[in-house]
Amino acid sequence: MKVLIADEQALFRDGLALRLKQIEQNTDIIQVSNIAEMQKIISKEPILDIIILDTDMAEPNVSEIISKIKTTQPETKIIAISSSEDARNIKKILSFGVKGYIPKKLDSNILSGALKLIIDGGTYIPSVLLDNTLQIGRASCR
Repeated sequence: MKVLIADEQALFRDGLALRLKQIEQNTDIIQVSNIAEMQKIISKEPILDIIILDTDMAEPNVSEIISKIKTTQPETKIIAISSSEDARNIKKILSFGVKGYIPKKLDSNILSGALKLIIDGGTYIPSVLLDNTLQIGRASCR
């Protein structure tokens, strides 16, 4: 499996890379710290299985960047990571067709489960969005 991690923070990238190697030992991980480096790798690499993109780094053009990835790497699973846990932001990012939205504050065990779910073909939606949906449902039932 070949994974590209795009995040400004080296420590975060390293931790994420270690977590991925624990889940899938035969993982080739490429790390970049900015969008320009990411785009250069995407144009050179014929097949990336997963791109993990810090959407905070991609603002304000996150939808454009994701669209370009999907055009050049249509089979690649895109995972959004962000420090934001705002439900509106999460819904917006998920609407771009990513396979998961992972808040950076996520517990490491839940992170492992989320990554495994996406690797196995699923989509990860953080509990903050599910909790928000349940609260809206409860409010409308009253």
